[in-house]
Amino acid sequence: MSFQEWLNWLLNAGSGVIAVAVFKPSGECVYTTDNWQSAATEGQIILNAWRSGRTQFSFGGVNFSVLKADSERLIATNVGGQGNIIGTKSVNGKYLVVGFVNPGVDFMIAYRDLAQFADGIENAL
Repeated sequence: MSFQEWLNWLLNAGSGVIAVAVFKPSGECVYTTDNWQSAATEGQIILNAWRSGRTQFSFGGVNFSVLKADSERLIATNVGGQGNIIGTKSVNGKYLVVGFVNPGVDFMIAYRDLAQFADGIENAL
């Protein structure tokens, strides 16, 4: 599938992912959905929290608590119910993909779909 087909699949999969940003391991943003343009400039906040193992961070004026951060994934939530941020690596580590997930959604299902998207786009971008 093309990148756009993968993106359409992810955003319509029903797992609650509503915005996506794709980064190179260097931190360079290569893509953001139109509804998450701030990820292009503020994405380093998320990547730094992920890489450093911090327990919390602020993004877009919203505080997030990190539930899981390891070399493969990031799972962070806003305890006030303002959403979740999920991150994953593509299978060969070519991209780091971060998604914003609606509040009240099972973020492990969202992570599964985001990981499948990350692997699928590895050769599509």
